[in-house]
This record gives sequence, structure tokens and C-alpha cells, in this order.
Amino acid sequence: CANVYECVDFNAEALSLLGGGALPNAVPIIRSMVDTLLNRFAKARPAPEILPVKGNWDARNKAKVSTQWLKGIYLQNCVYTKLLKGFVHDGLMTGTGALHVHDEGSRGIQYDRTRVDCLFVHPKEERNNKVITLYKSIGADRSRLKADWGSISDIDAALDYHSFGTGHENEEPNFDDISDEKQLIEAWRLPLEKDENGEWVGGKHIIALSSTTLLEEDWDCPEFPFVFWNFRERVNKFFGMGVAESVLAAHMATNDVANIIDDAVEAMTPKVCVQEDSMPTTRVTNGVGKVWIIKGNMPQAFTPPPVHPAVLEREEMMISRAYKFEGVSEQDAMMVRPAGIDSGIGQQVYHDIGSTRYAVPAMDLDDAIAVALARQTLRIAERVLAKTPDKTKILRVLGVGQDGFVAESISYEEAHLERGKYILQATAVSSMPD
Repeated sequence: CANVYECVDFNAEALSLLGGGALPNAVPIIRSMVDTLLNRFAKARPAPEILPVKGNWDARNKAKVSTQWLKGIYLQNCVYTKLLKGFVHDGLMTGTGALHVHDEGSRGIQYDRTRVDCLFVHPKEERNNKVITLYKSIGADRSRLKADWGSISDIDAALDYHSFGTGHENEEPNFDDISDEKQLIEAWRLPLEKDENGEWVGGKHIIALSSTTLLEEDWDCPEFPFVFWNFRERVNKFFGMGVAESVLAAHMATNDVANIIDDAVEAMTPKVCVQEDSMPTTRVTNGVGKVWIIKGNMPQAFTPPPVHPAVLEREEMMISRAYKFEGVSEQDAMMVRPAGIDSGIGQQVYHDIGSTRYAVPAMDLDDAIAVALARQTLRIAERVLAKTPDKTKILRVLGVGQDGFVAESISYEEAHLERGKYILQATAVSSMPD
């Protein structure tokens, strides 16, 4: 089981795009676009709402309590104040935002922001659009691993073994590396069939360190414990395409022109025209208080333009074209009111047209935060409920009512609804009743 390392396909392209150091910064087009779109998407506050499929007043009241419990979990994990911003930023920059939903024991259900360069899928499964295996690379401290997995007999030998690198072809593993940080691989394989009781079987969850398997257990869920948001879909790819990759070619071409202009401006010097044989040109210096003895006309000093105006126009055209192709308003990025649109209604219509350009990613984001994240939370809560003796204290949080204020303390047992008897939907906070 520790051989999961051999199947990992490190996405070097996503890694290079994530680290902005490789991108030119002469004209910050990508950063400007990401900041503009981040403020457009991250201002949304989609909230989960549970509705009973059918039932009486008790069922509707239980669904109301379940909704309050879910919102309490969101409040406890700072979904809207911290996680949403990073989740959207990752999606815009690298193409995919990811949140890992898992149980942390006494800390309850946790949402961890996961970078896309830490997640990998099998290339063959990806090409066939049937990804059933997901890998996550985790960096962990040596002492923490010793404390968590000290019961494993060969844990000391595994910790002294080398840590795997970034996976580049030319990189050789360093077998002498016994540093404090070690790399784990956590992998999930989805089940493909159900048993006679209707339960999913055949899935696996594995955590491996070097040549040692730390954990191997069955995985009975038909989806990975992650919530994904792809800003732009790719053909036959699991992860999406971000602004950095989409605009990178235009960004670098624009910076090439900008560098030419900068070099020309730095090399520019004033010119002096003198009549032939009127004076020795060696006397023409930039010294203060110099006396020039001349014959004929006065020397004429002039400063030619460092670059042709057409080059400056080309730079502006390339910047504007990059914004247009990506569908981002250049006026919004620069906080400038569009020329010729002075009325409030006109500006509102202009803003609505810009919002329509990204209507589908916005709806996908609402579903990811309000539906997919809530579904993963309820799935883990059901597993914790099934294995906990004292069910009155399990996952107790401060519920949040429809008015946005904190209600009473609610345990998951009080909020539990049987699977199949409810549906999840996204509700905008602004449209919720008072």
C-alpha cells in the first residue's frame, strides 16, 4: 500500500503558476484580474438550507434545527470570514479551489484549505474522465508524527528514511535526509459497487510514510472528502484552469513590450545640434559654467522621444485586449467610471453585464459552499454519531438562526435527519427572512 508514491503525477505546471515569483511583474495584469474577480466572487455569502422531502410539522422543525446546526459549524470554522477568501483565490489563480473536510476528534469537524499543487490524480483515470483515486501530499513535523503514530512498530525506521521531493524528473531522492519535516501521502480510492444492504464497498483510505503504511481502512463514501471549485473547466482534466494560465501568454508579451520601453527611457539622453566647423565638439559637455566659443549659428539642444508613439499605443492595446479576452472590466480593476455612463441606472446595467460573464462560476461557487460543503459535513457527522457512545455531547455547536444571530447550543443528535429524507439547497443570506 505504500507504493502509492509511484502513481503520483506532480503537477509542475500548477506549481509554477501558484508561485507568483516566476511571473513577470512589470505590468501586474494577472494580479489585477485576480484581485478584481476575488472581490466579485468572495463577497457572496451562500448559506446552506435543509428542506424535508415530505413530513409534518416535526419534520419541518427538525430541518430548521439541522440548518441552524450547519450554520453553527460554518461559524465555528470561519467559512465566510477566512476560508472563503482563500478558497476563491486558489480557484482564480490555479484553476481549482479545494477544502478538505475531516474529523479532528475533540476539535470536531474541520475545514482545511488545500492547495492544488498538493493534490494529484492518476493520469489514465483523468483522461477517461473517471477519477476514482486521489492523492494528497502532506508535510508533517517529525515529532508530531512520532506522537500520532508511535504505536506502529517500524515508525522510527520510516522517520529516518528519506522524504520524497517535488517529483521532478531530474531530482534524485536524498536518502540522507533526516530533517524534522517529513512527507506523507494520503490517498482515497472510491468504491465502485454496493452490497446487498445498499452500502458502498471496495473503497480504500490510506496514509503512507516512505516505505511504511500508517493507516489503511475501508472507504464507504462515493466521493472524496473534498469540496472543489473549478473556475474554468478543462477538457479531460480533473483540475480547472485559472486566470494565471489563461492570461500568462498575454501577460508575458505585454511585459516584453514594457521592458523595451523601460530600456529605451533609461538609455535616452538629450542631443545637441551644432553647425559644421563652428566649434570643437569636445567642448560640448554637461559641466556647469562652461563657455562655448562658436562661429555662426547658436547650437540647438533637443530631446527626441525615447520610443515611437506607436509602441506606447501597442502596450496599451495589449493590456486592454488581455482584460477583454478574460472578460474582466478594465474600469473595475482600476476603479474608474466608464466614459459616457454618468447615470446610476447606466452604471448598474454596465455592472450587471459584467456579472453575467461569470454567472456559471458564481453558481458553481454557491453550490460548492452551501451544498457540497454541507453534504460533506453531514456525512462526517453521521460517521461520528454512529461510533460515539454519548450522543448528547457529540459535535455540539452554537446554532445560528435565520436572523443571523446565535441561537442555543445544538448537538448533532438533535439535528440529525435520516439520509434521503431531506434535500440541500443554497440560499443567499440577503434573501433570507428576518
